[in-house]
Amino acid sequence: MPTIAELDLTPPDLESFKSWGAIQNWLARNFGILQDIFSSLENSVVLTIDDFRKGAIGPTDVTLGNTPTIPALHFDATNELLAVHVIMPTDWDKSVDCKLALLFSLASTQLNGDVLDIILDYVTPEVDTTGAGFSKTSTQLTPSLVMTTANGLAVDDLHEMFISLDKDDVNNGYIVGDNHVGFCFEFHLANLVGVVDINFVAGELIYEAIH
Repeated sequence: MPTIAELDLTPPDLESFKSWGAIQNWLARNFGILQDIFSSLENSVVLTIDDFRKGAIGPTDVTLGNTPTIPALHFDATNELLAVHVIMPTDWDKSVDCKLALLFSLASTQLNGDVLDIILDYVTPEVDTTGAGFSKTSTQLTPSLVMTTANGLAVDDLHEMFISLDKDDVNNGYIVGDNHVGFCFEFHLANLVGVVDINFVAGELIYEAIH
């Protein structure tokens, strides 16, 4: 995606200004860059706890906070699964990678350098396409979130993990004009090293929107 830095802020020299064509080219080049910048804006689909579904073995329901209290899901085993599916809005720009953000609250005190490892599998289902429904070949990612507060982190502190979803992925990529309609995700703890228990709070699927 173009940036402001790509604008040509130096107009044609005085000699070139004698040519209307040179002025037109300079204006058109900058207008095209600005049009690309403002035609695609970041947007998101917010995913609450109610949007997620537990696997055959799932995390435990808990509440966080005092007034108010909010629902959360407590992970403390590697076989506890949580899944969600998202139908994307019609303004989804398929020429740009998406990001999945997962919001966690610490269930126990962590130290600087402790790592939260998860395993995330996802598919991008397509409509009217043979073999491209929810059972298509999934992509597996192993994102990590490193705790980086030198004085340690207290119970209930919030941390957000951002996971890039590659539009060019071999199994679950997407392109402008294709039949992809959204994403299906499933994740669980990868191990019980570092961060051994965590409370999941909410998620957000971040995408570029065409306007």
